[in-house]
Amino acid sequence: EWLLTYGQEHGKSGDISARTSARYAQHLKQFGRYLVKHKKRSGVTENPFELLSFSASEADRVYLRRHITEAELTALLKSAPDYRSLVYLAASLTGLRRKELGSLAWEDVGEGWLRLHAKKVKNKKARLRHPIPSSLVILLGDLRKGAIPLTDRKGRPIPQYLGQGTGPKAAVFPCIPGCETLRRDLTAAKVSYKTADGVIDFHSLRGAFACL
Repeated sequence: EWLLTYGQEHGKSGDISARTSARYAQHLKQFGRYLVKHKKRSGVTENPFELLSFSASEADRVYLRRHITEAELTALLKSAPDYRSLVYLAASLTGLRRKELGSLAWEDVGEGWLRLHAKKVKNKKARLRHPIPSSLVILLGDLRKGAIPLTDRKGRPIPQYLGQGTGPKAAVFPCIPGCETLRRDLTAAKVSYKTADGVIDFHSLRGAFACL
């Protein structure tokens, strides 16, 4: 009951996802086992959360995600500011998730490949040669040389993008656009981020990689 109330009060869509609920239930069960293990101090002899469970089925998702189409992606890339357009392009050409893109350093970029570290990818499996097209290699080179301006749509410099440097350890993408920024860029590109088929979010670019 507390979880549902919390979701209604604080959730952006008035609810929390089934996956989040299941994760909370798992943590509570683990906490209950800890209390039982240290029953001399806690006074707890039975796990009060043992029967707590939530369904993590896809049917209970807060929203359904849809893939961005090739035409929609093209419109987004043409409309967005140069830096954000490159981030969206990189996501759609590499299939990397938002955090994985943000973890890339310049020393991880080679001629036609990216080095993915096990600690920085979701499946915890390193990949020394993640292939990328030559066109993206050229654009990344332009970004490192400063040929791609780190500015917003009106040409104003954005503090989060600046001062990161271009050394081997510096981040390739000092800032990754969030959901609200992506939605504004989609609106500017006259692309509906929400349709009957679902919602476009940053992960939809990974879906575009799979489709393209």
